[in-house]
Amino acid sequence: MLKTCAYLLWLTMMVGLPATAASIVVTVDGVEDRMSVENLRAIKAETLHTGTPWTDTEDEFEGIYLASLLEYMGVSPEQGVLALTALNDYRIEAPLMELVAADAFLGFARNGELMPVRNYGPFWLLFPFTERPELNDRAHRGWAVWQLKALDIRQ
Repeated sequence: MLKTCAYLLWLTMMVGLPATAASIVVTVDGVEDRMSVENLRAIKAETLHTGTPWTDTEDEFEGIYLASLLEYMGVSPEQGVLALTALNDYRIEAPLMELVAADAFLGFARNGELMPVRNYGPFWLLFPFTERPELNDRAHRGWAVWQLKALDIRQ
């Protein structure tokens, strides 16, 4: 029975159902908060038009710029580090100043639809790759984590 439930949960995630109740864990210096898409929209939702190294088209993403999220949370990017963790436990760290300078964007919708897990969702840290082609380098591609489940900010 447990295996069947686990399989059905996995299958639901893989068929691309929208991430209607999507949330991401945001931790600042050990203090954890869970932020929903609605929370992020209320802070300062914006759009980013860009292509990516992994997609064939230029898309419109809805989300929040990392700089706006940091400002809302009272975090100064100087000397800070962001650890990004994906659903598959892929984890990478990046200097906050470099991410902010590169206009890092936490996307949660693509072309008007919340992003399902099978299509890079529920959250994807993006960069304006089309507008700023110099960001299509190894470091920024490594920081462009999809299927994000957690952001851990350390100052």
